[in-house]
Amino acid sequence: MRGQVAVRDVLGHTGHEDAEEPSFSALNDQLDSLWTRYLDLLDQYTKAQASIKKHMSSGFFSLAQANSKSAGLGRRYGQDYYDDRTSATTKVQIIADEDGSLPQARIVKVAQKAVEEDFEIVEKTELVSPEEPSAKDEASSEVRITSLPTPEATPEPDSHPTEPVNSETSTATPKLITNDPIRWFGILVPPPLRQAQTSFTSAVLGDDAFAQASNAARGMRDVEVDIRKLRKTIKKAEKSQGPQAEGVMG
Repeated sequence: MRGQVAVRDVLGHTGHEDAEEPSFSALNDQLDSLWTRYLDLLDQYTKAQASIKKHMSSGFFSLAQANSKSAGLGRRYGQDYYDDRTSATTKVQIIADEDGSLPQARIVKVAQKAVEEDFEIVEKTELVSPEEPSAKDEASSEVRITSLPTPEATPEPDSHPTEPVNSETSTATPKLITNDPIRWFGILVPPPLRQAQTSFTSAVLGDDAFAQASNAARGMRDVEVDIRKLRKTIKKAEKSQGPQAEGVMG
């Protein structure tokens, strides 16, 4: 950013009418330095875009392979299966320095942690107890018993009677949820789909190409503004000095 700072110093107004005007050679040097800076940023932007394009092309090719292999299963991998409840695994962080330089973008990968959720299932049921026979039923049962032969001695009931069933609350096993988006399509996904995920991830995180392209684009816009300002300054200087300026610039 040295070229930008130097140009701003040249273009800055001191507020004094008798301030010394920069020479044409100094203005031309500043313009050359701005163009050099602009071409450097353009080279960074072009290389970053080429890296992103390479990974994106590979990702879409792998995605097409996964869809062709799953055609017989009646499903297609695409945005129809996106889960709206998902959270971002990669974020962009903008960092601004205190010296007033251009803010820089940085890619931050969110740590994928397994989230434990307790699903509490509450089922309210009434106490289950044996029905008490009525007096009429007891009388009829006595009549039936007298007509039957004497049965053998029945064993004594267990000293620990069965308690009534009471299921007030039951807690399910904690469920582990991962943030991996590929799990939207099941556990056993085809290898081409995993390769597509790797390629798309590399387009964003690989070699910081995404951040470099963003920073280079912002830098070029800032340099373009300085170039336009410097050109206006040169034209004003040419008009003020007339033929002498034309001879120097020629």
